[in-house]
Amino acid sequence: MKRLFIAFLLLFIFCFGCKHNEPAFSKEPQAEQYFAQAPIESLPAGDKIVEEKPGSTSTKLAPDFTLYDIYQDAYTISNYRDKQAVLLLFWTTWCPFCRKELKVLNGMYSGLAADGVEVLSINVGETPSTVQNFVQDYNLVYRVLLDRDNRVAGLYGLIGVPTYILINKQGEVVFKDNYLPAAEYKDLLESK
Repeated sequence: MKRLFIAFLLLFIFCFGCKHNEPAFSKEPQAEQYFAQAPIESLPAGDKIVEEKPGSTSTKLAPDFTLYDIYQDAYTISNYRDKQAVLLLFWTTWCPFCRKELKVLNGMYSGLAADGVEVLSINVGETPSTVQNFVQDYNLVYRVLLDRDNRVAGLYGLIGVPTYILINKQGEVVFKDNYLPAAEYKDLLESK
């Protein structure tokens, strides 16, 4: 009975713990999208994100956070305000859709950087050694931050991975969904 419960739990996590929607830049057919937003009532005043539908482009101030990368350097999101747009990608090593998005983002990184967009990928809930081995195996060229206690994922209302969040120079969230709007990101960053 215990083994059956564990098997069911693992199957549930695998099937529903990793969500995906076909990225705008991919022509391959993908699995059906499973994505839901969670209300965020526990944010500090001034950093509250309103509940919204996936792909929303309404603007709101991005919640501030500081995370360490795999090399122990600290990154604070508010340091980018009024300086540079930021693309966050929340992911895990065990998620097959995340692996695909990480590879695609690796290929897009130089173009994003040329457009003035800082890419910060945020691993959710895994150990530094697991993430560092993964980064080396996949040759990721952008910064990889560690959200070991899932605090930042909760702050941004994540339900699953991969999740992209695009933040403009003013520090406002202009896009949140499980795909990157590759053809539209420049327009999203310029609109207000």
